[in-house]
Amino acid sequence: MAILTSVKKLPQRTCIVCRGKNPKETMIRLASVEGEVKLDLEARLDGRGIYICSSKGCRLTELDAGKLSYSLKTTVTKDNTASITEQLRTSFKE
Repeated sequence: MAILTSVKKLPQRTCIVCRGKNPKETMIRLASVEGEVKLDLEARLDGRGIYICSSKGCRLTELDAGKLSYSLKTTVTKDNTASITEQLRTSFKE
């Protein structure tokens, strides 16, 4: 009789900046909640979400409002994009 071992696959997510695939636990989630983009560090907010790598290069990159609007299927303003970018820069001190 063969012994079967099950290996649980970790959910993979794609970074919207570098397009790299990484485990969900290592990514930073942005969520669209009531038309506003919010940083979702605990991945608990309702709404459509997108992911960014936790690497310094992806976190510090200026986010594109058009790319966010397309991915979140909502209108994202440049002010909202600037706010999210600033939150990403200040939330993770290295």
